[in-house]
Amino acid sequence: MQNEQLFLKYLFQQEFAKMVAVISKLFGLQHIELAEDLVSETFLQATETWAIKGVPENPTAWLYAVAKQKTLYHFRRHNIFEKKVVPEIIARQDKNQQPVTLDFSQENIRDSQLQMIFAICNPVIASEAQIGLAFVYFAVLVLMKLLKRFYRTKKPSINGCSGPKKNCGQRK
Repeated sequence: MQNEQLFLKYLFQQEFAKMVAVISKLFGLQHIELAEDLVSETFLQATETWAIKGVPENPTAWLYAVAKQKTLYHFRRHNIFEKKVVPEIIARQDKNQQPVTLDFSQENIRDSQLQMIFAICNPVIASEAQIGLAFVYFAVLVLMKLLKRFYRTKKPSINGCSGPKKNCGQRK
């Protein structure tokens, strides 16, 4: 275990800058922060995967392959966003309309949450992904309800008293 950590540290020191340079050269220096993030994610994935499956025969090649996949996946996603999502958002906005403002009213929050639930149930999404999304979404909702209840309880005053009492906060 200790040897694997030392080896991963050595690989990080030797390969991180090389991988960032290659990705930055290919996609432009304006994406250097993104390249650093992708390479960092690659090393994180290596740490998690290698702890379970062991170090591959050629760990450097494994790192390069995973970084390449992550980079291509990111730019494909970005390309889809730019070509499909952004034009749809622009088309929906009326040119004479004021800039979009976020409405955090209780009614709009409830409507948005309901819309999110329906989006999770979309049959286009794989069932495994639906289950994961639903779990995360509902876990956040439950956590928020618990936090609201927690913060609604009476808070003690500065001197440690929650109400008027004789000799409250006085030392003997």
